[in-house]
Amino acid sequence: MRNSINAIIFDMGGVLILTGNPKPREELAYHLGIPLIELLDAVFNSESAIRSELGEISKKKHWQIILHKFGKEVEDIEKIDEIFWSGDYLDQELMDYVRFLRKNYRIGFLSNAFKSARETVEEQFHFLNNFDLSIFSYEVKMRKPDLRIYHLVCAGLGTLPENAVFIDDMLPNVEGARKAGLYAIHYQGLEQLKEELSSLLND
Repeated sequence: MRNSINAIIFDMGGVLILTGNPKPREELAYHLGIPLIELLDAVFNSESAIRSELGEISKKKHWQIILHKFGKEVEDIEKIDEIFWSGDYLDQELMDYVRFLRKNYRIGFLSNAFKSARETVEEQFHFLNNFDLSIFSYEVKMRKPDLRIYHLVCAGLGTLPENAVFIDDMLPNVEGARKAGLYAIHYQGLEQLKEELSSLLND
């Protein structure tokens, strides 16, 4: 039964953390002489992106591979990385809602993220203490939509997949959660989330 839901699990990028200002990425792509769409694809969807999300290589090595692919030799990779993410912000309104939900539900966090993301996120945004459990893909050597990672976060929260709801902006990850036995919501905004989650929790 849907009203047996006792855990709610959130994705990070595109849900909790949003890109409010695209200008830094646009200017970085221009400076590097790389089409923005190709830069974004290399950062998020390339083989080295997946390897870093699995904990196989560092984020710095991931950037080195990207820049080498485009024939760029850049010494200050840390600066490139800083610029790339500088337009991002934490959605405080959504975090308020997370804290509200935590009064009655176990709250989890599950993100495909590059190696060392936990330290970076804590340093910049300080929000992980709002979750009963936080899992980054590189820490457990698996990533969404691998069914095992959904089962792992459910086990960590002390719940069964059929008693949990997963929220993500990426449809393949939503579909993966459903295949793993969880309820899942394709995140498109806070009001839409509240409406769909309320329907699930009260049905």
